[in-house]
Amino acid sequence: MREIKLRGIILKLNKIDLGSRGVVILIDYVDANIDETKLIFSMRNDIKIRECMHNQDEISWKNHLIFMRDLASRKDRQYFLVKQDNYYIRSIYFTNLDNKNKVAYFGLYANQFEGIYGVGDILCTTCISYAFDVLGLRKLKLEVFAKNIKARKLYARMKFKEFVENNNGIVGMELTNDRYNTVVA
Repeated sequence: MREIKLRGIILKLNKIDLGSRGVVILIDYVDANIDETKLIFSMRNDIKIRECMHNQDEISWKNHLIFMRDLASRKDRQYFLVKQDNYYIRSIYFTNLDNKNKVAYFGLYANQFEGIYGVGDILCTTCISYAFDVLGLRKLKLEVFAKNIKARKLYARMKFKEFVENNNGIVGMELTNDRYNTVVA
């Protein structure tokens, strides 16, 4: 097992075994090299990805570099490139990380039109595994546009439950880590 340094913390894991879905490697945006930084920039500006994000504006190179730099000091968020079989299959991220309550929001950049079979399943399984097995979270939440039926079906397949739909067309979903599931009277 290889040790990696992540924001000053030594982790014993940067590979996640997804069983039949294979092994993925997580590369923290903070540790990305220049080629990976350029790839992340192009992903964040991909029109097919932006139309599924809260902020759909094009990102400048300068603002991208500021974002990447600022991640190093943020304890409430983590962003990763996901690599499988020497191919970058997109990104996953965690925001609003709350270590006290063991909850976070997550998202992923997966271009459903790119034709990589099962990439949504791989990225979602990676998020769940990292959140529950590495971060030790009790609950994982996400927001998705109500009109993004393909994503909603993916999350439902992964056992996420819808808990709210707001007037802006956003659906909130959550998944509870059964190992920490307790009944409150």
